[in-house]
Amino acid sequence: MKKITFLLLLAGSVIFIAGCSGEADESGTSPAETTAGVSHSGFDTKEALIEHLLNAFDRRDGNAVLEVFSPETLQHGIEICGSRENLAAIWQNFSEQFPESDPQTKAEEVASTLELLDDIMVQIDGKWYLTRYEEVFEELFIKYTAGRFLEAARSHNSDIIWGMLSPECRNRAIDRYQFEANAIAALRYWLEREFTASESGSGNDDPDTFLAGKGVRFRVADGKCEAEIAFLMDSV
Repeated sequence: MKKITFLLLLAGSVIFIAGCSGEADESGTSPAETTAGVSHSGFDTKEALIEHLLNAFDRRDGNAVLEVFSPETLQHGIEICGSRENLAAIWQNFSEQFPESDPQTKAEEVASTLELLDDIMVQIDGKWYLTRYEEVFEELFIKYTAGRFLEAARSHNSDIIWGMLSPECRNRAIDRYQFEANAIAALRYWLEREFTASESGSGNDDPDTFLAGKGVRFRVADGKCEAEIAFLMDSV
C-alpha cells in the first residue's frame, strides 16, 4: 500500500492530471500500432495487472514495471528519460525504497491498490494498462538523478558532478572562474564545504529536497535530467 500511495502522491494524484492522454478502449487501435517499439501484451484483467505490478516491485524489476503501462504512456516515459533502459533503471531504483509485500496480506494489497489506480487504467483491444503517468516519470527521473548527485557529492567527486551539470551551468562557471580547471576546483571546494561527514546521513529519503536547500535544482529536457548549482550560476 505505501508504495502505490506514494506513486499517486508523487504527481499530486495522477488521476487528476490536466489533459488526458486520449487512450480509450473504443479507439480501435492495437498497442503495436499505437507506438512502434514499445508494444507488449497487456493484461486480461485489472487484477492481473496489479498483481504483476506488485510482484515487479517485490523483485526490484524495473523492466517488469514498464509492462503495466500503455504503449503511448510508455513512449512518453522513454522520451522523458532518454531511453527504455533509463526508465527501467529509474523504476528499479524506486522499488528498492520499499519492503516486499507481505504474502499473508497480498490479496488485500491487490484489492486496495486496484481501488486506488482504477481511474487511471485503460483497456485497449481487451487488454488492460496504466496510463497518465507522464508527470510521475519526470518526478522519478529527478529523484533518481538527485540520488546519484548526492552520492557523488558526499564522496566529493567533482568530476562526476561536473558531468551532471547543464551546459549553461558549466559555461557560466567557466566564465566566472576564467578556466574550466578553476571552475572544477571551485566546485570541489564547495562539495568539501557543503557535504561533510557530520551530515552524511541526511537527505536519504528525499534527496532532491535536501539538495534544494544547498542551491541545487534539477531540470528535465530532451531525455536528460541535468543539475544546476546556484553558486556556479551567480554572476561575479
